[in-house]
Amino acid sequence: MALRLILNGFYNIPFQPSLRQLMSHEKVEFLATLDQDATLIPSNINSIHHDFDRCLRGDFPVPMSSLLPLDDAFVREMAPLEQMIMRMMDRMHPVQFREFPERKFIYLRQLRYWNDFLIKHRITNFCSANIPHEINDYIIYYLCRRSGIPCTLFGMTSLCDRFGVFESVENAFEPVKAMYRGIQAENRPPQIEAENLRNYVSKMMTNTNEQPFYMAANYKELRDKHSPIFWAGRATMHLRSALSGDLAR
Repeated sequence: MALRLILNGFYNIPFQPSLRQLMSHEKVEFLATLDQDATLIPSNINSIHHDFDRCLRGDFPVPMSSLLPLDDAFVREMAPLEQMIMRMMDRMHPVQFREFPERKFIYLRQLRYWNDFLIKHRITNFCSANIPHEINDYIIYYLCRRSGIPCTLFGMTSLCDRFGVFESVENAFEPVKAMYRGIQAENRPPQIEAENLRNYVSKMMTNTNEQPFYMAANYKELRDKHSPIFWAGRATMHLRSALSGDLAR
């Protein structure tokens, strides 16, 4: 069966080798990306790129009038998702999504777009470089789980060469919980068996200036995104979109 994928968050350098390997797979027929930066995808693969910031404010690459409508029963069924997304939008303060009507408006646009996208593009898999937590990626994840579309989620650890792979957010850490309960039942302290993890913990405890690898690799990006200039630019971009009528399409 041909693979028609949505990829989320694979623009970072550490993911490039695995991304290239994936794109060379003979069964990959279509790729949709959701990232800050457009990923270079071979010309032989049909692809659509979604800019992270534009999608965040409900600005998608097609007119809303071309999308499948949302019926009332479906919106009510998605109430647990809506509740989660409303809370996620707290992270967008102070320059976006202040009032509930705006949050509701943006959420319904996002829900409508991705529901339409999964259906019309016959998506077969969703793969995320991190645990979905940025509104659009969580909506995609939720809709995929509802529709039985397989999800592959990567979870970063404190070690640069170790990560977790999950099929769902809800059950991701059940094996770890079961292991911990077994340790508790035996009334013994947990032991760190991996030597590289023991060395890492020791280094972090003795050297308070040591940066986690993921902070060091993305220091400039994180610094810029927490600067007043970044937030002023985001506010300006959001205002221009509102004034130009982009969100009213």
